[in-house]
Amino acid sequence: MNSIKRASLALFLIQLALSQPYDAIFVGMGTANSIALTKMVTSFPQKSFLVLEMGGPTTKSVGGTNIPSYFESQSAANQETIFDVPGEYQNIAFQPQGEPYKIPQTFTWQGMGYGGNSQFNGMLFMSPPSRYLDALPSPWKSSNLSAVFTDLRSRMTVTKTPSTDGKNYLNEITNIMAPGMDGANWQRSDTSDLSPLETLQGYYNEPYVVTDGNGMRGGPITAYLTSIIGTDGKPKSSNLQVVAGATVSSIVFDAQDPTKATGVQYTAGGSQQTATLNAGGRIIVGAGALMTPRLLYLSGVGPTGKESEVFASNPVTFARNNQKVGTVFDHVGVPIVLEYDGTTTVDTINYGDYPSNTEELNAFVNGRTGPYCQYGPVLTAHFRAAASSAHPDVEIFVNPNAPDSTTGKSFQAVFMLLEPNSNDLLSMDGNSNLKFPGIYLSTTQDKDQMANAIYTFLNEVVPKVPGLKVTQGPADATSLDSVKAYIDNIGTFIMNHFTGTVPLTEGNTEDAGGVEPSTLRVRGTSNVHVVDASLLPNSIPAHPVAMVMALGSKAGDLLVDLLNSEAAGSATGVESVASSGSADPNINSNSASPTVSESPASSNSASENPASSDGVVNPPINSDAGSGVNRQQQNSAVTNGFSMIVVASILLSLF
Repeated sequence: MNSIKRASLALFLIQLALSQPYDAIFVGMGTANSIALTKMVTSFPQKSFLVLEMGGPTTKSVGGTNIPSYFESQSAANQETIFDVPGEYQNIAFQPQGEPYKIPQTFTWQGMGYGGNSQFNGMLFMSPPSRYLDALPSPWKSSNLSAVFTDLRSRMTVTKTPSTDGKNYLNEITNIMAPGMDGANWQRSDTSDLSPLETLQGYYNEPYVVTDGNGMRGGPITAYLTSIIGTDGKPKSSNLQVVAGATVSSIVFDAQDPTKATGVQYTAGGSQQTATLNAGGRIIVGAGALMTPRLLYLSGVGPTGKESEVFASNPVTFARNNQKVGTVFDHVGVPIVLEYDGTTTVDTINYGDYPSNTEELNAFVNGRTGPYCQYGPVLTAHFRAAASSAHPDVEIFVNPNAPDSTTGKSFQAVFMLLEPNSNDLLSMDGNSNLKFPGIYLSTTQDKDQMANAIYTFLNEVVPKVPGLKVTQGPADATSLDSVKAYIDNIGTFIMNHFTGTVPLTEGNTEDAGGVEPSTLRVRGTSNVHVVDASLLPNSIPAHPVAMVMALGSKAGDLLVDLLNSEAAGSATGVESVASSGSADPNINSNSASPTVSESPASSNSASENPASSDGVVNPPINSDAGSGVNRQQQNSAVTNGFSMIVVASILLSLF
């Protein structure tokens, strides 16, 4: 049999196997959803789970194979991928190397692949202030999440010295600027937990970041996902299937009950397919704060009456009304460039300049030491933009390089509003791609706050550091009008910290919109849930990755509770296998749906593997707990699905 016929047969049999119903379908395996998935798969070995991931394996531990050139001379055991090396962070997003991992349907750079944006970001760990958490509905307040953050820290290393030799590299910039920050009454503090720091005028330190404890990137993959995904990129458990390279186009709803999802439509390997749910099954959408609302839009879930604002052409009717879907927030940044001509040496680095970084690369390859153990930013500080600010409301973070700098003493500082009030309704163009929203300094309040922050820094910090000067910034640092003019001319940074698009919302009726806080059910539906940064009602006053991981962990507990309660209510005399709300001990520690266009499965994920036989793994073992499906029918479905894989293996072995 020739290779084309062989591949066609394999694809046909795989499609038959995938046609069996599932207890839960996960759309995306990103930062939060990968944690929730791990908890559910390990808590319910008798239930069947399907993951449709737009990307594929990223880190080596889950089957990634993108090995940078400086590892080529090393043994396979010592090689790592670009996602394992923290310093490669600045070489992926917005860079040629990152193009295969970029989701094309957005207005900015969002990554796809196992672990989601936790594989593409700087992994700055900041537990948010309690005042932010306490503004969220129960069970998401600080008292509910305190143990969650503690548990996260027990499963991953949070440190400001990620190099295995315990040294902090590129910290000269912090030491140079310290007299100015101290003089402005900012305190050097542990910035991994912001709650104790809210009464300060300001605070600063080298960033606390997440690692694996061995100088490499840590996070959801090392702490959770490797419990259920092997080094070949395939599931370790027979109750889980993963399809990589899968683009979900819509959620399918029942014709008689338009609130009930029955499955999803997706494209994989060039073939359009449908994955279906068991009668009691659920869709868990974790496609990221941009792509999750897009998928809901295209599935007929959104603010009824605003279709013409959302769609440029051929609008989908929002048959499932949810007025809170689609409103987006983001942090906003404005850069300046500083130069230091004092006596202290300033170590700067361009992480992508391999020929100039031979010594640093050898240190990482041979001992997991040096600046490549660090993600990029070398200093973060939060401070009050003005005397009237109730708490620190602006961040400045410093990168160890500057655009087009040849002095070796220049570095870039970016001012970031922590809680901007600018927001907008996400909308799409005629190709169903998301359009650029008007959320960057779009209000007078945000513009004034940014101007005050830059003015404060230039006049209260910079003058107290001899030898420090501004080489790109306002023409007159002492004039607030000049600062405002600079902001207007220089433009803003998109921080890619999107939130608010399917928010946690209090209320006892469907009219409340958003997501029901205790079950994460999207209002307007009966069995669609969201697990990603969409849940946060507005911008978090911190770098978001710690909060997003906490979302995933808490969401996993809530969904485990939900399935347990359903099983208890529907299966008499059958004891649930999972303890309510607890993490599994095996997880690592230290109307019919409208016709729509394609939508990606995840804004959190990309990869080298398309949805081929490599992306389809062990067949599911279905459960009748809470499904209302006859056990004999389910056993038959499992047998049929398993048989297709077995038959495929036998037939392919004969040719």
